[in-house]
Amino acid sequence: MVNRYVLYVRKSQDRDDRQIASIDDQITEMTMRAKRNGYIIVKIFSESKSAKKPGRPVFNEMMEYMKKEKIHGLICWKLNRVARNAFDAGLVTEMLQCGVIKHISSSDREYYPTDNVLMILIDFGIATQYSKDLSSDIKRGLRNKAKNGWYPYSTLPIGYLHNPIKDQPKQILKDKKRFLIVKELWRLILTNAYSVSELKRIADKMGLTSLRGTSFARSSLFNLFTNPFYCGYFVWNNENGESIKILGHHDKMITEAQFNQVQRILGSRSQNSAPRGYDFTYRGLISCGECSHSVIAQRKKQIICSKCKNKSSIIQRDHCKFCSTRISEMIAPTVIEHIYYGCSNRYRKQCSQKFVNEKVIEKAITDALRETEITKKIYDWCKTKLENTERDDETKFKLIESMKEKKRSLQRKVTKLIEMRINEEISEQESKEVRENYNQSIKQLEIDIVDQESALETFIEETNTYLDFSFNCVKRFENASVLDKKIFIRLFCENLRILDKSLYFSTKKPLVAAFGNEYIEMLKSTCENPNSC
Repeated sequence: MVNRYVLYVRKSQDRDDRQIASIDDQITEMTMRAKRNGYIIVKIFSESKSAKKPGRPVFNEMMEYMKKEKIHGLICWKLNRVARNAFDAGLVTEMLQCGVIKHISSSDREYYPTDNVLMILIDFGIATQYSKDLSSDIKRGLRNKAKNGWYPYSTLPIGYLHNPIKDQPKQILKDKKRFLIVKELWRLILTNAYSVSELKRIADKMGLTSLRGTSFARSSLFNLFTNPFYCGYFVWNNENGESIKILGHHDKMITEAQFNQVQRILGSRSQNSAPRGYDFTYRGLISCGECSHSVIAQRKKQIICSKCKNKSSIIQRDHCKFCSTRISEMIAPTVIEHIYYGCSNRYRKQCSQKFVNEKVIEKAITDALRETEITKKIYDWCKTKLENTERDDETKFKLIESMKEKKRSLQRKVTKLIEMRINEEISEQESKEVRENYNQSIKQLEIDIVDQESALETFIEETNTYLDFSFNCVKRFENASVLDKKIFIRLFCENLRILDKSLYFSTKKPLVAAFGNEYIEMLKSTCENPNSC
């Protein structure tokens, strides 16, 4: 009788199996072994799946095949390739003891139905226990890594890489190819002038790709902008399965205040944005003053025919509507182009507001910016004030030092508690409760310290932005691109509404909020008419 065998090869996708021979190596090695021993391999079953839990489709298919086709035996690299859980191990053992499988051949041992069942159970038990122990060790290692402030996941957020050199103090490094691109995307979304879809297109142009060289989906960028890792934190489950916020040791990309600002931006408006052939400056920024619906834009492009002198639209045609003369054949025709904004609810006949010419909107904003514009003298004064604030902020320094000292005091108390527990001066339960309270206070202090350290940095960065836009802002606005105009509006204007063919809005005073009464007095001292300032 011909000894008919099946060959089962498996490579796990888990970390613990990375040193096991690959599938191709297993097939090559075991095929040569079968040939030397005169075994005929009638079918090869191959899969890349962990054997820690039951439910491997190829393994189950193989077991059914062996029952139906009356296979003599099973060939595998090691017994732990076949099963690493009690259920599958029991199934294989039962089929061997009942004679359904008459022989199991591995690279280091042979198994027969007449053997002591204890031997195969021990080998399967070793494989199962190894899997459980390794799983526990990995989970414990990840918990310790998270406690030490290092992001424990194998895949890092875009812009970061694991340190390839092991046992280094700094375990997470900046990705030189992607870090600066991602930081620029954060800067752009903080302007509140871009949707996530628009930023995705910008990221593609800047060459932001995955490690495999593929571009990121819009959902990946949305997840990027909602990931607190970029402001220095990550969330991890503790021993009790509770999600806790951990301060990381990696280089943060933005401050926590900036991260929270982006969350407000993402929550305040829809991020869906299909590619547009024509981008209207004020679309998405204005609402209707009568019914509060969003305002839409219309572009009208007309031409006065040089032949018949009639005016007709040319957005969707290349000839005169009245005399059919082609535009390319006209001699110096007059082209008229206007953009209008109006309530989207008007087409349902539920709003009476009429469309407003874009020039009316731009004039209203330009007039408001003219009041916001600062002179070179005020600009230099504000810059000097900011530099002095950054250099001489003693109050902030004292507050941070006080918080650090409180943290050190709590850490000393934790050490004292451990000593008291060792000396059996307090019970384990008492020690645990007090220690948990101390540790929670220490973690909160660490968060507060980072917030205080980044607060001034955020204030200076944002105020510098306001200053740069305020200086000579009217001329800059008039010559700005569509996106820059949106930034201007979001920085200095809010609650924009169209009503009775006019634009109404509130003007922000960010520099007044930043410098207070000193700024107001400085404005009056440089103003020709102090009463109007």
